[in-house]
Amino acid sequence: MKVNLIIPFKNSYEIKSRLSSLFNYEDRLELSIIMLKDILKAAFQSNIISKIFIVSLFEFNIDNLNIEIIVNKKDLNSALYDVINISRKLNYDIQIIIPSDIPLIESEDFQTVVNLLKDYDIVISPSCD
Repeated sequence: MKVNLIIPFKNSYEIKSRLSSLFNYEDRLELSIIMLKDILKAAFQSNIISKIFIVSLFEFNIDNLNIEIIVNKKDLNSALYDVINISRKLNYDIQIIIPSDIPLIESEDFQTVVNLLKDYDIVISPSCD
């Protein structure tokens, strides 16, 4: 089963905007990239993700051959739709879409989603705030 992960990464000026009174832009960007790297680490540790697409409105670099950064100047929803279509054309069986700032995500979470998708067409995960 081919599983890919699609991660929307917000416009660089909107990143963690609620923290703008506490942190400058560079610090908020660094925090966002650290959170993204935590998700990437969990995804790779799951051993079920074949490919990761990061959808972004701006360019940045992550050194990994299994990650493709797709810069799209459209609004994020249109960009996500385009990447889902790319994923389907590449014959991925499952597309998992998660935000780039999920704290405490673990590799088992990806396996849980894939297992649920064996019985359901869509899985929506609640927040545990």
